[in-house]
Amino acid sequence: MGTELQEKETRKIYTVSELTSEIRSCLESAYPFIWVTGEISNFSKAASGHLYFSLKDAEAQIAAILFKGQARQLRFQLQSGLRIVGLGRIGVYPPRGSYQLILEYVEPMGTGSLQLAFEQLKLRLGAEGLFDPAHKRPLPFLPHRISLVTSPHGAVIHDMLKVLGRRYPNLHLEIAPVRVQGNGAAEEIARALHRIAMQGKSDLIILARGGGSLEDLAAFNTEEVARAIFSCHIPVITGIGHETDYTIADFVADLRASTPTAAAETAVPDKAELKATLQSVTISLHRTFGGSIQNLHRDIRNLRERLLHPSRHLVLSRMRLDETQEALLRRFQRIRTWKQHQLAWMLRSLSPAPLVQKLHRERKAHMACHKNLCFHAFSRLHGQRMLLNGLHHRLQNLGPFAILGRGYAVARKLPEKTILSHTGGLSPGDAVEIQLAAGFLRCRIEEIEHGKKNL
Repeated sequence: MGTELQEKETRKIYTVSELTSEIRSCLESAYPFIWVTGEISNFSKAASGHLYFSLKDAEAQIAAILFKGQARQLRFQLQSGLRIVGLGRIGVYPPRGSYQLILEYVEPMGTGSLQLAFEQLKLRLGAEGLFDPAHKRPLPFLPHRISLVTSPHGAVIHDMLKVLGRRYPNLHLEIAPVRVQGNGAAEEIARALHRIAMQGKSDLIILARGGGSLEDLAAFNTEEVARAIFSCHIPVITGIGHETDYTIADFVADLRASTPTAAAETAVPDKAELKATLQSVTISLHRTFGGSIQNLHRDIRNLRERLLHPSRHLVLSRMRLDETQEALLRRFQRIRTWKQHQLAWMLRSLSPAPLVQKLHRERKAHMACHKNLCFHAFSRLHGQRMLLNGLHHRLQNLGPFAILGRGYAVARKLPEKTILSHTGGLSPGDAVEIQLAAGFLRCRIEEIEHGKKNL
């Protein structure tokens, strides 16, 4: 019994808090800062901004926390399934009696944080439709004012000004100076884009910077710049880095150029080439119109040659009438000659006196018939000639110039010169051309009276 009492007096009995405190002290002193790698699972973000998750491998897992201050410095987003490498310390949480890894720095496993942030932002903005070609604005063919959003220092701004000045010397340019890398660069770029869009004076924006590493181009891989480009109603051309460099801004922009110099060359056409093209088109148009006018003149001459004046029709009718008259006279002459020959033959065949007397009577009858036939023929010819002359006079009286000579006029609307037969389509102030028998009048309508009016 004495031994048992002595052991009870010498043994150390810990409280839960004391034991937890000693374990915490041992762990935190043994593992002040360590590198740990694993896969994130059970990821969650608290309302306070702290990030809670577990790091696991094939055989174990450990709770981890990344406080709000360290989380703000991340350039990529943590998510379940992502393999990371983190620097932290072991800590014990007494209320639950559990240990956890308190991380100070995190980077993705196998790839850089900037590259991962780029891929994550590209995937998210693409899903929202910011890269959709349907949202791309067409570039103006010849912008009157271009805003250059870039650094005012360095070779980029000088190269673009040189190219723009060479291609279109009198172009109106505006330089919006911004930082293109470092802290605050993304905010300056976004503010410059919003300001230019609100002013509404520019027709085109060029967002440019020279080449550099992924860290140097970080400002152009931010969500803030991407949404500023997407919301800008002015077309945006990006010329960022080298030909192989791609940024988030390039995917959102209306056109991506391989370099800042290429962006300047794409923005405006070459003025000398435009002048040469215009001159060539002008010459071609002159040739085309000249050929068309010549063809029209040729057609008019052909129509004039085919179109006969009424007086020429009368002359031709008279000529045909004369030819018909001569043909009739020749026919009558042939008939008369034939009858005379027939009569002579009958006289020679019939010698008795009665027959001679009868023949004499027949001859008189024949002569009378011949006279009557000639009389009726000449009478009919005279009547036809009188009828033709009457038709000629009627045709002349019904011609347009004869009608104008009786006090009538032809009204045409200017400048179309369409003949007017009613007041429809006319209004006071319209120009009208009036053709008289001798001369033209060009008038302007003061008042219109619709309907018919007896003369």
